[in-house]
Amino acid sequence: MISGLLVIQALKLAPSPEASGFLINNDSAAFPISRMMHDGPVYAVAFSPDGKFVVSGSYDNTARVWDVATGKEVSRMTHKYVVNTVAFSQDGKYVISGSQDGTVRVWEVATGKEVSRMTHVVQLLESH
Repeated sequence: MISGLLVIQALKLAPSPEASGFLINNDSAAFPISRMMHDGPVYAVAFSPDGKFVVSGSYDNTARVWDVATGKEVSRMTHKYVVNTVAFSQDGKYVISGSQDGTVRVWEVATGKEVSRMTHVVQLLESH
């Protein structure tokens, strides 16, 4: 892990083909910065406009906001079914999530409090 950090620092100070090659060709140079885990597969991710947070939507029926620097969960929002789309508002104060439960919800990033819900009726058309 320390060798990977040193190579990254070397690339910042004096980019070189040797340092780049080390990162590309050496699997041991890869190391996790943080772990942001769900209880199921993740279908959608988005960064906040300022890059400080990331939101993820998952098969576990949740959208979760994470602090990028620490990897810690900031808030968790729950739907009845899979969350398959997420986005931040332009000011970064809100997250929107869309789910297979037929809802699109708006949440406060800091608290995870739901502030708005739009419900869609899913109607299947018969093919003729």
